[in-house]
Amino acid sequence: MTHPKLIEPVSDECLSAIVRKALGPAAVIHESHLLTGGQFNTAYYLETRSPAERVVLRIAPPDDRRLFQYERGMMQAEPWIYRQLAAAGVPVPETIALDTSRDILDRVYIVQEYVDALPLNHSSVPPEARAQLMREAGKLTTRIHAIRGNEFGWPVGDGALRGGPTWRKVFGDLLAETCTEAAREGVISDADENAVLERFMGRRAAFDACIHPVLVHNDIWAPNILVAELDGEWSVRAIIDADRALFADREFEYILWDDDDALHDDLMAGYGTPLDASRDARWRRLLYRFYWYLFAAWAYRAQIWRPDAQAWCQGVADTALRQILRT
Repeated sequence: MTHPKLIEPVSDECLSAIVRKALGPAAVIHESHLLTGGQFNTAYYLETRSPAERVVLRIAPPDDRRLFQYERGMMQAEPWIYRQLAAAGVPVPETIALDTSRDILDRVYIVQEYVDALPLNHSSVPPEARAQLMREAGKLTTRIHAIRGNEFGWPVGDGALRGGPTWRKVFGDLLAETCTEAAREGVISDADENAVLERFMGRRAAFDACIHPVLVHNDIWAPNILVAELDGEWSVRAIIDADRALFADREFEYILWDDDDALHDDLMAGYGTPLDASRDARWRRLLYRFYWYLFAAWAYRAQIWRPDAQAWCQGVADTALRQILRT
């Protein structure tokens, strides 16, 4: 059996051609290695000469892979998203080049500044620094959510949106696509798919209360929070991998309600705004939990092939599903 995968390395000749196009015809790769932390894009750390640079190259999956509609072309929006984040005071890597021409390889790629830092979950980050770093991450999340949009949905390259005027429509379409794909893979039964969508439709008015589209990073977790120590003080150096960002209900940002992390209270202290305690908001968050873990279970099966991770995520999604069907 051939297992699915999104990560597909490229040749050294291809890397050299990309570097010359992005940094200049005299650029030569001095050191390169494949980065193993991501699960969607193929990423490389590259050191070059003429000019002397350290960059990260991220290459989108081939077009023939199993992707959701919003995942197709989402890399093209990254430079625009990073400009919004930087303007809001969120530290992000500089974008050096985005190439959609497919003249070197038949995939879109982006070249970004290398940030000399560690992911927050790295073993070298001392435990005593983590609480303060999570509070800082919470403050940065507040800045992200202060970026307002005119509609709900996913930015495209020029800042226009793929979406619509209501969160009910945008989230409802996303939930339906996820359930359909998950049922096709056997991650959820057809009966449960129909039941959860029926519950959503029956209480869809709860989503109409979300009338302020805010930018949601949609992938903030420890590996995407880069931190570093300077003169004995640890701080957040960058928030990365913002390609899944969209304008949404602020509480769609799952770190706000995914309280399994022991440092969740510190993050929320930095965020400064409690979760909405209303019945409708609790219902929305239950649907968000179900959606997120169902999507993750599907991805670990259909895109990444990690049966252990799929089983764990599927278990969380199933627990949320049973709550939905009892509500």
